[in-house]
Amino acid sequence: MFGLEKKTKGYELLSAIVKGDKAAVETSLAGGADVSFENDLPLLTAAFSGHFEILTLLVEKGANVHAGEDEALYYTLRARDHRASAYLIEKGANIENMLKNHGKRLDRESREALKAGSTQPLSEIFQQNHARMRQSLESKQRLKPKAGPKPRG
Repeated sequence: MFGLEKKTKGYELLSAIVKGDKAAVETSLAGGADVSFENDLPLLTAAFSGHFEILTLLVEKGANVHAGEDEALYYTLRARDHRASAYLIEKGANIENMLKNHGKRLDRESREALKAGSTQPLSEIFQQNHARMRQSLESKQRLKPKAGPKPRG
């Protein structure tokens, strides 16, 4: 396959991933699109876009779960997609490597739980963190002075 044809097929694959069109992704791969196109951009795009079925298909077809220094894992954790995060970890994504390279962009509780090697399911960690954030926001709302009626003048 020549350079331009390879790039065209790669961009067609990326377009199908962004749209969440699994059938088009399968067709594109069957037609010769490279699952590792542009440094594993298809996997990173699927992780960022939240398309779990496409993400698993790409991994099954040979996508590198360590792409971008385990950046796909970062995207799924950031999106609170515990199913995709757990899948990538099961397939060998490296939590320590992801934390080293992308961990500062995660919320503190998730980062600390991952560093501690928590055996708690990721979904529970995310739910607890969400509940804590909600409580914090609600308490801040209660502390704000309420605007009273405007003085008549």
